[in-house]
Amino acid sequence: MSLSTVASEPFLSLANNEEYSRFTAMLCEKAGFVPHHAFEVDSHTLVEIIKLDQGVALLPVSVCRNLGLHFISIADQAAIYPISLSWVKHRMLSPSIQQFRAFITSYYESNAAQFKVRHDIR
Repeated sequence: MSLSTVASEPFLSLANNEEYSRFTAMLCEKAGFVPHHAFEVDSHTLVEIIKLDQGVALLPVSVCRNLGLHFISIADQAAIYPISLSWVKHRMLSPSIQQFRAFITSYYESNAAQFKVRHDIR
């Protein structure tokens, strides 16, 4: 569904999370509207308000699945939030950092269907 479909719905947002707020505002702007923010709350309250069907929120699919929330994927191309894992190429990594890198890489490869995974190894 296009994000513009929910333009008239009350939006829920996370309090004290500027990055999340900017990303939400940018997505809505690209979809052609300014969201009406009904509530700005902590993450626990956000989930409870969503369960009461009192608004919509832009959340990762993985979060919705983990919390048992109903979700609809957004078709808009801008609705992608990049995350990265970086390290210095020719620097020795400690065993714990190597294990962490392997875990993160494995997690995203195993769950690629939930994410748009892109490998940019330079």
